[in-house]
Amino acid sequence: MSSPNSKTVALVLGVVMSFAVTAAILLKLIPAPRKETDFLVIGTLSTFVALVVLFGALFGAGAVKPSFWFRPKPPQE
Repeated sequence: MSSPNSKTVALVLGVVMSFAVTAAILLKLIPAPRKETDFLVIGTLSTFVALVVLFGALFGAGAVKPSFWFRPKPPQE
């Protein structure tokens, strides 16, 4: 059985690795004379992918329950 600490480390490593892999792929795809805006786009897309991985893992593992986001209405009398 794995401890919660090792699950957190695995999640963080997964997010960091997804960011690094996405950034490396985009650096290969965008042509060589890059401007500052190219690096901005690469960083933005890499961050987006890393956050999708993070929230996907959290929702998939059941760490965040739907009731956290939506609270039921109290009954009206």
